[in-house]
Amino acid sequence: MLRKNKWLIWGVVLLVSLALLVGCGDNNGENNGNNNGEEEAADNGTEEATYPMTFVDDTGQEMEITAEPQRIISLTPNLTETLFALELGDRVVGVSDECNYPEEALEVDQVGSAWGLNLEAILALEPDLVVASGQTPQDAVDQLRENNLTVVVFAPRTLDDIEEMFRQVATVAGVPENGVELANEMSDGREAFSQKVAAEEGERPTVFVMIDENLYTVGSGEFMNEMINNAGGINVAEDIGAGWPQISEEEFLQIDPEVIISSFTPRDDILANSNWQGINAVQNGRVYNINDDVVTRPGPRIVEGLEELYNAFYE
Repeated sequence: MLRKNKWLIWGVVLLVSLALLVGCGDNNGENNGNNNGEEEAADNGTEEATYPMTFVDDTGQEMEITAEPQRIISLTPNLTETLFALELGDRVVGVSDECNYPEEALEVDQVGSAWGLNLEAILALEPDLVVASGQTPQDAVDQLRENNLTVVVFAPRTLDDIEEMFRQVATVAGVPENGVELANEMSDGREAFSQKVAAEEGERPTVFVMIDENLYTVGSGEFMNEMINNAGGINVAEDIGAGWPQISEEEFLQIDPEVIISSFTPRDDILANSNWQGINAVQNGRVYNINDDVVTRPGPRIVEGLEELYNAFYE
């Protein structure tokens, strides 16, 4: 078993798969994919993938992918969802224990959790590509590479980055046209949703995302912050700090959000907290437990996540 990462915040935030965000470089929407110069499009905006392929992942690691991958292991749920959405499910031979979507992923061999991977199981599956996220501990990635495995890390921070991730994963796997299609589908969904929100009358509600009862939340620079804004809310923690800041209870009372979104803390526990009875959202019962899988995972169900947030903001 690989060494367990003990960083509590990230264990809580991701499942935020688990939001999403330690020790990896920003993607910033850049195309770090195939360096062979085959970016310009033919009719469908893509060029056929060619191998060997030189690829630079989101940590700046350069690698050579010698042939089209046929046996892929995914170490995080968002990448598992992405692979299946790219119609690459038949190539996925291993997933992490947290991967629960789509249903087909439940039938794939599991290789441990993001914080305790089973190296023996991974090697036994003989993958020719391992895809990891920014939440995968660096020592785990290093150990896999020391065992001559090709590990590509994808670490999207923004919604545009997620669309770029679709294109990059598809390019590495030899199906670039699928990546363009999936990215366009998400882009179109976001545009349609922005029009839906624009049609709403009245002021946007102020929103606080409660990661846990210790009052960790999402700040600027993260795709979840974008999602709140795109779904018609105002993230009251956007100006508090970047990433995943923690606020004091005094600050929580001062910002007095109209809506509280919680992935993990039960709604009833928030409503029953005696210290929070003066908060607008608590007084009006506008506290919502949401499906964190569609909101906290940077993957192909982002538009579903927008819909879930929108329903909470404009019930």
